[in-house]
Amino acid sequence: MDGLDPTIDPKIVAEMREKYPGLDEKLYYLPGHAIHDHYESYKAANEAARQARANYHDTAEPLRTNNQPGKGVGKAIFQRKFTKDGHRTLEPLAGAAATASGEHHDRRDEFNKTYEDLLKAKGVHEGHEKQAREAKLTQVKWTKVQAQHARYGRY
Repeated sequence: MDGLDPTIDPKIVAEMREKYPGLDEKLYYLPGHAIHDHYESYKAANEAARQARANYHDTAEPLRTNNQPGKGVGKAIFQRKFTKDGHRTLEPLAGAAATASGEHHDRRDEFNKTYEDLLKAKGVHEGHEKQAREAKLTQVKWTKVQAQHARYGRY
């Protein structure tokens, strides 16, 4: 959002600024206020989740056994097969990605619920809700990946 939606009633802007200290005249979050801290918190959690997933993929790539017939254990995960030791290495990294994605979901969901009326007034509520749902789906996916690595690491 480049600026305040001109269709927002100035009375609503005034109500939101009174209800939520830390909003400027365009309803942007001002540093040093709780709303800005909550915003930064879910943004930081999103970045931590992204980094956890990247760490998994960076570690997984050299461990893949796709070009070595008979060396992979279990089914492919992200189109890659791994040895038992590879699965053991990747299981905690997948768990970290699941945990970080869950933290991102929780913080974003809390923000969405706390500031629902503000997000609706700004016309961004649905987008925020979609991102929270996607974070939850990402958590579920990585929990399944962790379970696969745990299972195949026992063979």
